[in-house]
Amino acid sequence: RDTLAEHFTDTMSGDIISYDFYSPNYSAYEPLEIYREVALAYGLPYWRYLSSYSYAGETDQWPEETDMRWDVMKGLVYGYTGHTWFLYQVHPAHGLTSSFFSSWGSWDAATQAQFDIAGDLNHELAIIGRSVALLTSTDVRFIPSTTLYTPRGTRNWSRGAGGDPFVTSIEAINESPLEFQDVSIGFFEDDAGQHYIMLQNPTHAGADWPIMVADEADFRVEFDFATAAESLDTSHIEVLNNRTGSIETRLLSSTGPTTAAVQFTLDAGDAVLFKYATGGEFVQQDGR
Repeated sequence: RDTLAEHFTDTMSGDIISYDFYSPNYSAYEPLEIYREVALAYGLPYWRYLSSYSYAGETDQWPEETDMRWDVMKGLVYGYTGHTWFLYQVHPAHGLTSSFFSSWGSWDAATQAQFDIAGDLNHELAIIGRSVALLTSTDVRFIPSTTLYTPRGTRNWSRGAGGDPFVTSIEAINESPLEFQDVSIGFFEDDAGQHYIMLQNPTHAGADWPIMVADEADFRVEFDFATAAESLDTSHIEVLNNRTGSIETRLLSSTGPTTAAVQFTLDAGDAVLFKYATGGEFVQQDGR
């Protein structure tokens, strides 16, 4: 796939790179990284399709809400700026059915729960996308619940990933002894060189074992500001509210003379975008 993407960019003069790959499992991460890397290398926007279909004849409603949220947010973690739900409506002969409607092939069909879920997620996509569209993805890392479960094509997190100068630890906390919890992290910079981090809870109902759960999880991020400029306010970070678009202050807990920590509680599949309090603007496009 990487060779095909490079051939496309070298020979076909495309304006964007866009791909589709529908999997609720760990296999979904490799194409995310492949097309991200190629698009960044060639300076192109990169887009993707989101799963909103079932196979004809299936009785289970699919995907579930946590699967849809995970699908949306994981693309943002990787810096994708275009998102399309597949599929909206289809003729029965194709053997597929839209998760959004109660019947095939009719624009008058009653909507299902997934239609409203997608509407809410589209609202969040519009809000987060106003920032992600102005950022450059510098790295994506993963912290697996066990060493056997780092997705193919994805590297484990280590200090300094993405050029971030201050994070010393990222971990899931408050887990029960038999609980498994992965962590997905995207790193970004804006044109002024400000560092941003997007943290995702990648558990969701349709996932591979052992993270096929739909529970919220707690995460702790620790920082060391020993090398920070005096202009950096180390008392707090700035957090984007996915629902309202407001930039909120999140106080840090001091853990030492130069160290501090923050805790996030994220629903299954959910993510949060934050940056350091440099005094610079949290970038956002004008709302429309």
